[in-house]
Parts: sequence; structure tokens; C-alpha cells
Amino acid sequence: MNRLVASSRLLKRIAPLTLRSLRVQQAYVKPCVLPFTQQYFARQAHFVATPPLYNNANGGGFSDAEQQAQQYLEEGTEALNNGKLEEAIVQYTKSVEVKPTATGYYNLGVCYYQLGQPQEAVDAWKLSLNLSPSHSDLHLNLASVYYMHLKDSEKALEHIEQASNLAPYDGEIFYNYGVMLDASGKLEQAIEKYKIAKELGIERAETNLRNAMARILKDKVTPSPQ
Repeated sequence: MNRLVASSRLLKRIAPLTLRSLRVQQAYVKPCVLPFTQQYFARQAHFVATPPLYNNANGGGFSDAEQQAQQYLEEGTEALNNGKLEEAIVQYTKSVEVKPTATGYYNLGVCYYQLGQPQEAVDAWKLSLNLSPSHSDLHLNLASVYYMHLKDSEKALEHIEQASNLAPYDGEIFYNYGVMLDASGKLEQAIEKYKIAKELGIERAETNLRNAMARILKDKVTPSPQ
């Protein structure tokens, strides 16, 4: 199994939601952060996937095309690490043209996001998601970009729900879920998610939980205008 390590989530929440970056073999992709509001979180996570370039047909080795795709992938990551985003995009694009992989599209999305092109990042992450549908971080990234940049709260909530279903013990996802619901005015649902996040060890969820409960109480005691 090939282990892709996601270090410091790409997304950040209202607290920022953080997008996760990942390491391709020995190369580390720098994290990019989506500013949300005030509270911040980050943590180490692991993304385990079937080796994208592995070929059983030739005795477990790599075909010429697969080797070329892997080389482009590594060159793209090196360029990304050095801040050469346009060059990284060229190399990652070459890699996925030779051999489409979840890793190639994921890192391509990181490049587009860092260049301030959220729609292109979403398009790349969707292609990555097609190849790795159980990757909760991709759903988290998509949810945050839809919510903060593309202003599509419906799609944002769809993806954050999928992320929470795929990672039911990930407190940060539930915290992000609560933040989105909170900002959408769905306080009772937000409180539910904050409680789960708190139970899963996200201490900052306590503040959001108290604030949301206080707002609900205020709404109950404040008379409606006649």
C-alpha cells in the first residue's frame, strides 16, 4: 500500500478551515490555508490509497508510461515545494495525462488553490475524488472552497456531510460542519456538531457551543417585534 501523508489540513475553519496538503513519496507539499474567520486548527492525518501507478500485469513493476507519469509527478512536487506553481501545474498535468491518479489531481488542485483559482481547484479535486471516493479530506476541501469562495452553501454542506460520514471520529470535520451550519443560521444543528467535536477532543468547539446556545436563548427570551 502506498501511504500518502496529509500534513496540516488544507482547510481552515471559521476558524479557519484547512485544506490538507500531502507528501508524495519523499516530497512534501506545502500546506495552503483557507482563511475563514478567527479560530484555527490543524493536525496530522493520513491518506492511505492503492498505489496509483502500480501495475500487476507486468509482475508488479512499472510500465514505461507509469514510470514517466511518476517522474512528472515527482517533478511537479519538487516545483510546488519551491513555489513554482505554474511549472508544477505543467508537470502534474503531464502526469495525469499519461496516467490519471488521485495524487496527481489532488496536488494539481493545491496548485490552483494557491494561485487563487478556486474553481479550477474544485475541478481538479473532483477528478481526484472520482479516483479516491473515500478520501474525507477531499470532501472537506471541496466543502470549504464551495462555502468560502464559490458561495454555494448547499454544495458545501453536502460535501462536509460526506466528510463526516467517511470520518466519524474526526473532530475537526465536525467542528467545520458546525461552523458552516452556524454561519448559515442553523444553530440547533450547529450545536449538535459542536458537541460531537468537543467529545472528540476539539477544545475550541466549547466556545462556539456556548455562543450558539447563548444566541438560541437570547432568541427565546427576546420578544418578537409586533
